[in-house]
Amino acid sequence: RELVAFIHDVGLKNNIPHQLVVKTAGATDAVVMQTAGYGVRVAGISLPCRYIHAPCGIVQKADIESSIRLISEFIKNIHTFQI
Repeated sequence: RELVAFIHDVGLKNNIPHQLVVKTAGATDAVVMQTAGYGVRVAGISLPCRYIHAPCGIVQKADIESSIRLISEFIKNIHTFQI
């Protein structure tokens, strides 16, 4: 939760559009990393995508750009993350 809160704060401080979602179904590779051995802190950053399991999905360019900005700012500020 601390890592998710940190990423959320990075988004807020940099006026990057984003939302928090708690998944109740489905999984990503992050689950494996989080539960392996002692586990590690993980957070998934995903894009809203229509027809995600079809041969061709549809996303909004603005969502891609916002995600890139959020990840870039997260990387720039990771040194300030306190466990």
